[in-house]
Amino acid sequence: MKKIVLTVLLIIISFGAIGANEGKIDSILLSMESQYEIESVRMKGSLFRMMMPLMKIDRQTRKAFKAMNIEEIVITDFQDEPKQIASKVVVQLSEALEATGYMMVQQKEPASDEEVKVDSYALIESEKVLGMAILTHFPKASFLWIRCSMDIEKLEEMVGATMPK
Repeated sequence: MKKIVLTVLLIIISFGAIGANEGKIDSILLSMESQYEIESVRMKGSLFRMMMPLMKIDRQTRKAFKAMNIEEIVITDFQDEPKQIASKVVVQLSEALEATGYMMVQQKEPASDEEVKVDSYALIESEKVLGMAILTHFPKASFLWIRCSMDIEKLEEMVGATMPK
C-alpha cells in the first residue's frame, strides 16, 4: 500500500514539474527563484476570486477582474535586491515575454525621474487576450503576470473606464 501511495505521489509531483516548466516565462521565473532567491506568489484564478472581498478590492475593479476570466496570477517582488540583480531580472523577463509572443502595450513616458517606469505587455490571439504582464523598474521593481481569457472589447472597456476623461 505504501508503494502505491508513493508512486501516485511521485506521478503527481512529476506532472506538477512538467506544468511548471510550460513556456519561457515559467522557466525564467523558476531559474530566478533559484539563482537570486527571489520568490514568486502564484494564485489560481478561483482562489483569487474568493479572496477579492477580503482584499478590500472595490466593486468596479472586482467586475473588471471577473471579466478577465483569470486562470492564474503570478506576483514577483524584487525591489529589495541589489540594483544590478533587479535590472538583470527585468531584462530576462522582458526577453521571455517577447519570446512567448507578448507585445509591448504603448505606455506614457514618466514625467519625472521619480516616477516608476512601467512596461506593460499583452498576449493576444484573434479576439482574445490570453495574458497580461506588468513589469516595473526601480525604485519599485516587481512583476505581475496574469494568465486569462478575455475578449479584446472587454479590455478596451476596462481601459476606457479607468482613463481620466
